[in-house]
Amino acid sequence: MPEFIIYLAKVNAALILFYMGYYLLLRKLTFYTLNRAYFLFGLLFSIFYPFLGIHRLFSSTTYLQSSTVAINWSELAADQSSGTGIWDWIAYAFWVIVFLFVIRFIIRLFSLWMIRRQSVPDRYAHYHYRKVLLPIDPFSFWKSIYVNPILYTHNKLNDIFKHEQVHIDELHTADILIAELVCLFCWFNPFIWLMRRAIEENLEFITDRKVLRSGVDKQAYQYSLVQVMTQNSSPTLGAHFNFRTLKKRIVMMNKRQSSNLNLGKYLFILPMMMLLATVFTISKAYEPPKSKTKIASTPITTTAGSPLAKEKATKNEQTAIASLDTTPKAKVRIEVKNKDGKKGDLTKTKKKPLIIVDGLRYDENINNLDPESIERIDILKDEPATSLYGEKGKNGVVLITTKVRDESISDQKETEKRALEKK
Repeated sequence: MPEFIIYLAKVNAALILFYMGYYLLLRKLTFYTLNRAYFLFGLLFSIFYPFLGIHRLFSSTTYLQSSTVAINWSELAADQSSGTGIWDWIAYAFWVIVFLFVIRFIIRLFSLWMIRRQSVPDRYAHYHYRKVLLPIDPFSFWKSIYVNPILYTHNKLNDIFKHEQVHIDELHTADILIAELVCLFCWFNPFIWLMRRAIEENLEFITDRKVLRSGVDKQAYQYSLVQVMTQNSSPTLGAHFNFRTLKKRIVMMNKRQSSNLNLGKYLFILPMMMLLATVFTISKAYEPPKSKTKIASTPITTTAGSPLAKEKATKNEQTAIASLDTTPKAKVRIEVKNKDGKKGDLTKTKKKPLIIVDGLRYDENINNLDPESIERIDILKDEPATSLYGEKGKNGVVLITTKVRDESISDQKETEKRALEKK
């Protein structure tokens, strides 16, 4: 499975958790500013937490009850020689749809730009705004208010400008743009669309409350909201005076202030959502050892696209991490699966691959290596192998990198490498 699909799965799993936390525990509370912070934290945390590598905190106690690494040689070759796989088609479809959403986003920005071009700067009382001659609902985008003053009376205009000025002062456009950008890449997740709508609702709740606290009469303000409602369209990226969930806004304006005891929900929900989300970054291979002396016989199979794959530098190169039992009696044994499914020792196969340890050819028994000293194992086949190692790499190359503990060992191996090259 490609890394970016794994990343998307983690991001969307976290987004679902954060939305469900809001829907179940926070939706009916009147702590709108805290809800705004919760949404922003949830979006940003979901985007960046897969890069934190939280699973490394558990690396010191990670055990895999086997010292055997089985390499499905023929299957690896088949994966390398095969054409476009299912994950490639999924990736193509994903990026095509992302491209379409990006085009849609650009068109919406272009419509905003066209409205701005057709508007002129103007002033109403102490409010600066852009006068629009088009029949659209009032809205604000970033630092500008767009209004057609001909459509409204003096009293309604006063409420409109108070409302839109709150959107501008608190940079509500930033929240909408962040949610919109996340939707571009998480379009397949219905919960992100629900979260975007909840974010827009919450911003309106914040704005309504600030307007009412400024001294505006509640009933008169609610009546203005109803009167301002028109059939005219407005750019969806802007913060609107008129909102499609007007009934819900009026209900929340008349709702009693939530008790401070409910603040405890935020102290509970944020750590809980973070903990549940980070579970997705911890490898399923983490299991405490059942015994320190017994070595299980279950092999770890490393094939192209397996969970042990760390990176894929080229189409024909497969890199894998070997997590080995660190008991003193453990040995390194690399198995090869032939086309008929039979297993065999890597060192006893007819077509032995070239074994390179820390850049040097290794002709001794692989079991002489200390499993604890191995940091990673890389597999090269076909063209990458022959291009680097010539005819010697025609049967494949196993690159073993050990943990070099001091510079003297590194200098010694460099000397041996030069001597080998001279031969």
